Amino acid sequence: MMWLRQSTRWTLFKVSMLVQGEITTRNGSMKEKYAELQMRVAKECCVLYDGAESACWACGPGWAGPLEKLSYKLEALNIQLHDRWNVRVVAAQIKEKFGMLRFYFDCLADWGGEPTREQVVLLRYAECVAAECVWKAEEECYGVCEECGISIGTDESPRCCTLGWYRYLCRGCALRHEEGVPPARYEMNGKYYEGDKEIPSPFKSKSKRGK
Repeated sequence: MMWLRQSTRWTLFKVSMLVQGEITTRNGSMKEKYAELQMRVAKECCVLYDGAESACWACGPGWAGPLEKLSYKLEALNIQLHDRWNVRVVAAQIKEKFGMLRFYFDCLADWGGEPTREQVVLLRYAECVAAECVWKAEEECYGVCEECGISIGTDESPRCCTLGWYRYLCRGCALRHEEGVPPARYEMNGKYYEGDKEIPSPFKSKSKRGK
């Protein structure tokens, strides 16, 4: 199959996997495709990822689409500014935190002397544009299952908590777990569950000390 647009490559792959019923956290091909995508993006966005072999996205494959688009936007900004003005945006850390995407970056300038007014303005411009792009990508991932990429409403979107680690998952992914691994504990609509069973709140209020 010939891909007509780079930006649609991951989306089409994800949809085809959904149709085949193969998009699960246990599927080896899914993880391999996700790893291949990160390597390709790191290679094509070599300034943003500072020559690394992989983009090292420390989050699930459900957020791959927004991350891929964000990477090319920031690399396009680098193409405009790096060669002529020695200003570049470099990814520092990309991860899931408290169930949300977090993309940390640095704006660097290799001037080797006192910067001119134009250089300072362009550095600030790069910071503003990059921050806006990152904010949009983080917003796009909110309400999207981190594992399978399905958009889910807040009324049916548990934030799963496994060993204290919060993630934003659809209920299907929340209920899915490997053999021998206990089901995830999660909160949904103010109630707490372990797998598909409702449980008491794990956050017990501290009793007041006696006088």
